[in-house]
Amino acid sequence: MPLYLDPSLNAKSLCEVCIKAKQTRSSFKSISEEKKARRVLETVSSDVAGPIVPATHDGMNYYVTFTDHYTHFSQIYLMKRKDEVYDLFREYVALVTSKFETQISNLRCDNGGEYCSQQFKKFCKEKGIQIQYTVPRNPEQNGVSERFNRTVLNMARSMIFDAGMEKSFWGEAVRCATYILNRLPTSAIKPGSTPADLWYNREVSLENIRVFGAKAYAHVPATLRSKLDVRSNQMVMIGYVSNGYRLWNPVNKKVITARSIIFDKEKKNGSVGIPIAVIEEDAEEKVDEIQSAESEDE
Repeated sequence: MPLYLDPSLNAKSLCEVCIKAKQTRSSFKSISEEKKARRVLETVSSDVAGPIVPATHDGMNYYVTFTDHYTHFSQIYLMKRKDEVYDLFREYVALVTSKFETQISNLRCDNGGEYCSQQFKKFCKEKGIQIQYTVPRNPEQNGVSERFNRTVLNMARSMIFDAGMEKSFWGEAVRCATYILNRLPTSAIKPGSTPADLWYNREVSLENIRVFGAKAYAHVPATLRSKLDVRSNQMVMIGYVSNGYRLWNPVNKKVITARSIIFDKEKKNGSVGIPIAVIEEDAEEKVDEIQSAESEDE
C-alpha cells in the first residue's frame, strides 16, 4: 500500500520528541586566524585551581594562573583563599601594563564568585577590560587556562613523586612547572620561539634549568660564618627567581634564595635523579595538549 505524506507537514519543522530524546552538546569550532590575538595582552585567560590538600608548607590551598593568548606566557600565584584573586589580578594588571605600555582588552574566565564580584567587575570596567564569561558548565570556552592548569598540576605531581618530596611542596612544584613550560616550544606560536622569548622579546637561555629536588650546596656568606665554620649548606632546589634559585633548607624548614650554588647533578633529595631532558620532553608532550584548547576557545 503506497505511503502518502501529509502535505501540511513541513519537512524542516522541528520534532520536539526527537530533540528531547537525542539532543547533544554543540561542537566547538576551530578558532579562525582573524579571531586569534594579534598583540600581547589583547586577550588574557584566567582560572583557579583548588582547594588542594594538603596545604603548602606556607599554608596555601589554591593557585590562579593568567595566560596571555598572543605569547602563551603564563604567570601563577598561590593563594590561601579564592577571594585573593581580585588583589592578585590588580597586581598582574599593574605589572604587565607597565612592562608593555598597553592595556588588557579581554579577560576570559568562568563564572566563579571570585570573578563575578562587583569589586572585580568595577575594576575591569575602570581599566577598559571586557570580561568574557564562559557559559555555565562549558569550560571548553576557557580551554587555554583550563588545560594549562591541568598540565601544570600533572607536571607538578610527577616532579614531586620523582623527587621523593612531601606533597606539601606542590606549591613550589607548580611554580617550577610554570617556569619550565614558559620556556618550552609550542605550536601555538611561531616556530623557533617559546612563550618566554616573546614575553621578554629576546632569546631566553636554558642554562639555568635544574632538576626539581636536586641537591644544592649554597654558599654561606662570610658575614654569617666564622673562620672554621662550613662554607656551604646542603639544601634542595625547589624553584627559580629572576636572578637565582629557590632552595629549601631541611634543617630550619625555610625557603631561601641564592645564586652561589653547586648542584649535585647525580642525586636528587638523597636519591638518583633523572636527566633534565626527561622532564622537558614530558612537559613538551603535555604543553602540546594546550593547543587543542585553541579549537575549543570560541
